[in-house]
This record gives sequence, C-alpha cells and structure tokens, in this order.
Amino acid sequence: MAGLTGAGIVLGAGAFLALAARRRGQFRHRNPGRAIATPDPVLDPVVKTLETVGNSAVASVQGLDDTLRRLGATYRDAQELLPVLAAVELAKSGLTLHLSEPSELLGSRGYAPMTTCIGASPPAHH
Repeated sequence: MAGLTGAGIVLGAGAFLALAARRRGQFRHRNPGRAIATPDPVLDPVVKTLETVGNSAVASVQGLDDTLRRLGATYRDAQELLPVLAAVELAKSGLTLHLSEPSELLGSRGYAPMTTCIGASPPAHH
C-alpha cells in the first residue's frame, strides 16, 4: 500500500496504534470463549501494511513525541516561550528541528540525539 513512507510514516504509526487500541478494546469487551470480529477481507492489504510499516515506525514517533514533550517541559519550567517550530525531520540518524527564527534551545541534556537548524527553512526535497 503506497503512502506510508516519508511523512506517511507518522500517519502509519498513528493508525497502527489506533488499530492496536481498538483490538485491545475488542478483546477486553468480548464474551469469554468468543473471538473478535475479523476485518472485511477488502481491508487485508491495509491491515497488513499497518502491521508492517506502522509497527516499525512506532518507536520513532514515540521518540519524537518524547523529545518534543521534554523540550516543552524544559521551557515551561524555565518560564520561557517555546521557539516556533517550522518543521521536523525524523531520520535514522536523529531528529532535526527547524525553527522559524534564530533561537538557542534550552537544556539539551536528556534528549534523544538531536541537531537543530536555527533560522533556516526546511530543506527542499528532490
């Protein structure tokens, strides 16, 4: 299934987590000895793609979420305004934050590996 690469990875991870939560709910609320309903066979390619691509992207998306939450908490604790975030690049090598204005990030201790492009626009994709 096309569309779950690049920025679609975030969508895929979110859809995978939603599917997993839905299945947990179905198992929790089913009668003892009963199976949960299977999805429509037309959706098999979608489910297979989510289970493959979405599952592999969950750790990256959770790392992104954790990093941005820690950054927000650092600024909240320092009672400083967060710099405006123009874009985020998520790659195997780390996380790159593109800020819309020059700024120095507070406290990088405890963050996932991260570089910051300050005052630069997001790179053009070829």
